[in-house]
Amino acid sequence: MDLQLSVPEGYRRNLENFTRIIADVLELDVPCIELRFKKFASSEEKYGRYGHVISKRDGLNWAKFLIEIEQDASLDRQMVAICHELIHVQQYASGRLNYGEYARSMRCLDTGEEHRVPMGLGWEWEGIFYPKGTPYLKRPWEIDAYKRQNDLMNKVYAIYREKYPEEVRE
Repeated sequence: MDLQLSVPEGYRRNLENFTRIIADVLELDVPCIELRFKKFASSEEKYGRYGHVISKRDGLNWAKFLIEIEQDASLDRQMVAICHELIHVQQYASGRLNYGEYARSMRCLDTGEEHRVPMGLGWEWEGIFYPKGTPYLKRPWEIDAYKRQNDLMNKVYAIYREKYPEEVRE
């Protein structure tokens, strides 16, 4: 896995090691993850304000996952956000979650012909379509990520402390 970081130099090694441990724990098999830190606009959703993931395909295959994290959040909050967003990468890579323009096939009762009916932009989670306007806390993939992020953070931090004791601040 290629890991690209756009972070302040002082954090680079710590975040690279931390992110690689998360990817190992989640058993991510993706070609590239780019991690960027940026200032989020105040207009962004109340929930999800610490980070988000953008998935990019090359045809049918995943090419890259771009994760953006709020640069002004505390380091602890950033680390939890990285865990949360990498859970989403796992959801995408496993096929549980997809995002894009969706249409359903429907059969005409009179003629028996099948037609594609556009449903719009949104997510597909475990085979169920959720339109783009679905409230953040009603999105099952977000519920899943929130349920798992703290346990993942604790597990990863324990591994990190063991592998890189010189980098851990008490």
